Amino acid sequence: MSRRKITGIAVAVLLAAVSVWASVTFNPVTGTGFVGKGDVQSAFGWNNAQAQANIDYISFFVRVTQERTQQCRTDPGQIFTGVRSGTRSVSDHVAFNPRIHHQIDGIYLDGYQGTSDTSDWSEWGPFKGPGNGDGCPAGTNGDDGHPFGQITEGAVVVQGLFVSFNGNSVQIWP
Repeated sequence: MSRRKITGIAVAVLLAAVSVWASVTFNPVTGTGFVGKGDVQSAFGWNNAQAQANIDYISFFVRVTQERTQQCRTDPGQIFTGVRSGTRSVSDHVAFNPRIHHQIDGIYLDGYQGTSDTSDWSEWGPFKGPGNGDGCPAGTNGDDGHPFGQITEGAVVVQGLFVSFNGNSVQIWP
């Protein structure tokens, strides 16, 4: 096989891989964007009729992580750094204009459901850190107002956007 032919094949494979989720646009800060119907079809292996029938039953969510550092009230003052992960639901509505054609175009992502205050997110899992995995040992977490036990939380980082249907979830971004 010639070098030119191998290069052409490699480029074609790369372009195919890049275009798999070509019509997904997503802003992880606001939770807004657009998911093309074809991306949902590809995610679940649906034909057009199945996509049209099931589109009202899909949902979207993001997986997120957040780092937390906790200084314990011990001598010399242990510091635990852990990461928690969770999910957050994304509101959506179907893009459809029956006057133009009778097919669904895709789904608009309208933003995150609920408040943006991460303390209100019910989907958070526990922080997991080194050692015992749960942060400071019992009685050293500073709940009594002692200066140790201070918790510093880092930024919430979106790890991916997922589409879910009937208990199955597929990552579609990034």
